[in-house]
Amino acid sequence: MKIKGLLMIVVSALLLTGCTANHIVPIPSEQMGTIVLHLTKGEAVALEVLPEPTHVRIRISHSNGFNAIKDVPVAETHAVEIPVPAVDGYRVDAFSYVEGWLWQESSKKHDNLLLKHDVALGVNVSPRSATMVQLKLKPIAPEVTLPSEAVANEPFLVSITNVPDIIDFAQIVLSIEPIRANIGNWEGHYLGFWPRNSLMLGNSVRINAPDTDEEGHMYFQAVLRLHSDYMFDDEYSNFNFWINNISLGEPQISVPIRLPDGGIIIGIEY
Repeated sequence: MKIKGLLMIVVSALLLTGCTANHIVPIPSEQMGTIVLHLTKGEAVALEVLPEPTHVRIRISHSNGFNAIKDVPVAETHAVEIPVPAVDGYRVDAFSYVEGWLWQESSKKHDNLLLKHDVALGVNVSPRSATMVQLKLKPIAPEVTLPSEAVANEPFLVSITNVPDIIDFAQIVLSIEPIRANIGNWEGHYLGFWPRNSLMLGNSVRINAPDTDEEGHMYFQAVLRLHSDYMFDDEYSNFNFWINNISLGEPQISVPIRLPDGGIIIGIEY
């Protein structure tokens, strides 16, 4: 696999109210501005092996309810302009992904693979002027904390941290056999990320280890789902990030699993 570089987005913004991903409310032209997007590939990152993205998705949002979403195919080099309102305090997100990366037999649809993300906060824009915002997309890199060992059919704590707040929740699957393929929609245990008051999220959940009669290993995989705020109305939980990504050849995540100590012998006389 080839070494891939960072994708850099330079955003020229003149921001306005009343625009959503699917609807634009007419605004007087003297209050109008544009967001101009330029996509350029950044420098290569050592030891980083990722698929080539097909798209970058841009979201411009504001606490006043403003929300504009735009998909930009990476293959297109022309500038993309989005009309927006001239107010202060915008948030500008961008993430790259591979469209249609994995077919899910259970849902009969393809999942998109999330790759990288960056965000700019507090973007202030005046009427008929441009505010420059530069985003340098960085690989999404959640951190998983597991115990040094697990006991069959007994609870243990798993934590997932360093999750960008564009992610809503995770599904976790455990197995006593190596995981052969990326898990699909709605499999396993649920772990939600909240409250959403930080750019980087984390949470823990207590899960029972798999029930087994033999000592061995417990294998772990999780799939992280994009928050619906970053999707169009006709999209539904099909932007995913896997820990670990079996389909990309990433190694198994596992911990030793042992049998419970001792036991209870029950005698019943009747």
